Order: sequence, then C-alpha cells, then structure tokens
Amino acid sequence: MLFVSSVDKLFVRCCILLAAAIGVVVSPVANVEALAKTVKLPAPTSACETTSLCQPIAVTADGVRVVGALPADKDVVALLKKLADLNEASNKHSLDGVLAHFSPAFVSGDNLALSEVRQLIEQTWALYPDIKYQLQPVEIRLNGHWATVETVDEVHAIARPESTIPTTTRLSALKPSAKSVAGEKKTTTKALVDDVLNGPKSLVGSDNGELVSRSRGMLYLHRVGKSWEITSDRTLYETAAILFGAARNISVSLAAPDQVFSGQTYTAQLSGQMPDDVVAIASITQEVISGTPAKPEEKFRSLTTRKLERVFEANSHDQNELITATVGLTRISQDDQNRPVVNFEGLATLTKRVNVASSAPNKGAGVAAARSQVKVSANGKVDLQLPTNVVSPSLETSPAVPQTPAPVKLPSS
Repeated sequence: MLFVSSVDKLFVRCCILLAAAIGVVVSPVANVEALAKTVKLPAPTSACETTSLCQPIAVTADGVRVVGALPADKDVVALLKKLADLNEASNKHSLDGVLAHFSPAFVSGDNLALSEVRQLIEQTWALYPDIKYQLQPVEIRLNGHWATVETVDEVHAIARPESTIPTTTRLSALKPSAKSVAGEKKTTTKALVDDVLNGPKSLVGSDNGELVSRSRGMLYLHRVGKSWEITSDRTLYETAAILFGAARNISVSLAAPDQVFSGQTYTAQLSGQMPDDVVAIASITQEVISGTPAKPEEKFRSLTTRKLERVFEANSHDQNELITATVGLTRISQDDQNRPVVNFEGLATLTKRVNVASSAPNKGAGVAAARSQVKVSANGKVDLQLPTNVVSPSLETSPAVPQTPAPVKLPSS
C-alpha cells in the first residue's frame, strides 16, 4: 500500500485549492505534475535559507565551538576577550575587576544577588589568599543581543589548617562553609570525632593541605552597547575536595546525582581505598545552597566496609543542594606502656553539588502516574503496568530483569 505522508496530503490539497482559484479542474488523484506545468510554482528552498534553524557551527583556533557566528566575528572575539579578562582579574584577586563583568541586576543560578556574590568572594579570598582559577571556554552560542558561554573551570589553592572548604568555587556563586578552628589534640574516640569537627589544625600540625575543584557551567550574557554583561549563570556539575595529611595519598570519592527533582529521594555514597592499618571514620551531610548557610549536624560512622551511604530527600523549594563528606584517618599504635593510642593522621572533605529541579504537577502520583503513560520498558521486556518484579505473561519468554535492592537508610543517630 502506498504510504502518503501528511506533508504530501497537504501539498495535494493546496494544489487543488490553487487549481480551483485559476479555473483548472482536477481530482484528488489527478496528476500533480501536470498541474505543476500549468502553474509555475516557486522552486523549493531549504529551511536553512529562510530561517535561523541552521546556524553555522565553527571551531576557533583554540578549539572553542562557536554556534551562530564565525570565529572571526567581532562578538566572538569580544566574548573571548571578556572571559580572558575575567580570568585574569580573578587570579589577581581584583574584586572590582571581577564584578565589572557582571550586570548590576545579576542573579546566580543559586538565586544569589550580586551583593551576596561580592561578599562571598571576599570571604573566600580571605581564606585562600593564593587561590587560582582556570576558566576554559568550551562553546559560545550567539543569538542576537544574547549569548551563552559554556565553560570548564578548575580551582587550585593551598589549604591552611584554619581554612574551610567553599560550597562552590565558581566565581558567580562562591560561598564558604562554616567549620570552626581546631582545639587541642586528644586521643579518645569521642575526642577524635570532636577534632574532625573542629578542623585539622591540631591534627596534622602546621602542614598545609590542598584544595582542588572542578566544575562545568554556563554564563548568560546580554549585549549592552558595544560590551557584554553577565546576567546569570548555571552550574551543571561541580565537585571540590580539601585534603590534609595522609588524606592526600589515598583514593576517596563521593558520588551523588547531578540533578534531582524537588522532594525526590536520592542516595549519596562515599567510597575509598585505604591502607589496611588505617581506621577511617566519616560522615555525609546535606545542606541547601543559600547566602546564609546553616551548618548541618554531622554523624560519624566507621568505614569498616570502605563505603558509607546515606539516603536524602531533596528540599521542596527548588533550591540547589550540597552534599559534604568528611573523612578522618587514624592509626592505632601503642605507647611505651603498651596502651593503645589513636593517632589522627589525615582529613578529607569532599563536596558534590546536586541541582534541584521543579517537580511535575503530578508528582504525588509517583510511579503510578509514570506507568499509566508508559506501558512497557524501553527494552520491551518488563510490563510497567505490573509490579516491577513481575514479567508480563505476553513476554514470559524474555529473561527476567534482575532487581537492584533498595538502598538501606542509615539511622539518623
């Protein structure tokens, strides 16, 4: 049977109406080619020739993708220079030089106004006087008086014992977390936990640590006269770590989703490869990213399996969140009277951003709503109208899909 697309049907219908208007009699199955000879129709053109659907994509000499313009376009050159100037001002710690690139009405993706950003940058530079930024543009998209620049950012700094880890290291949303300075060294387990909470100063002596952060995000800009202003931003992905003492020589990671929906339950997992003679204690906390952070309560547990997992529920206010894991490394030794002594040898603090998106209006319906819209899984093996551990009778010849056990929620205390 001949397949006739909706576009073909529309074309035939238009030909019939046009023929009627000029007095040519045809039927729906008439030879359209004969009509085309009678009526001079315009030659077909590509949508790229008449619309902005097909914007040019090019690559600069430095490998930056450009959409909507050519690499030599004056706007592309101006945007690249603006990013270079912003990076230079950041590394010179010139606050006025940094803020000159932002619109006075700037609001970050974490809903921070420019005045809040200014204060947080000042606090971070005070904590890390040698902090250095590397802002690498990946793609520039131009659309009239608006532009979007996607960047990959890295941050490195010396972490002094009195330092704290910033919640975010992207310049448009810098915010230090609140951790106090250390007290005196103690050797009991409870005192050890207290020392972890208080900071590394008394635990690893005067040795400095290391701060490393990596992120990817977008800057949104608007043309003002002959210049461009940053009006907002969005951080797509961000991790950071501050390491002291022996923690600089171990492999430890924090896993959490890049994005969840408001009110959604998600899991954060800390894992690490540590020497057999090291005893590690750790905690994982959740907090909302805001201009006035509240320090969450930390519950430390032993990393006996080299893994720690916690289940969180995302906030219902569509505010982005920060997951923080703190790991304390200890070794048990004996004093000259053969009594056990707990020696604290390292501290690692890891952070992972979790962006929180608005839920669908039918969020309360949950899985039932999803199953009412999608009847069979993408691989065609599981009937979603049935419980997830039941294979559809019509598909009983297909192998059952193994079920992943639900994560166990650890007690809050």
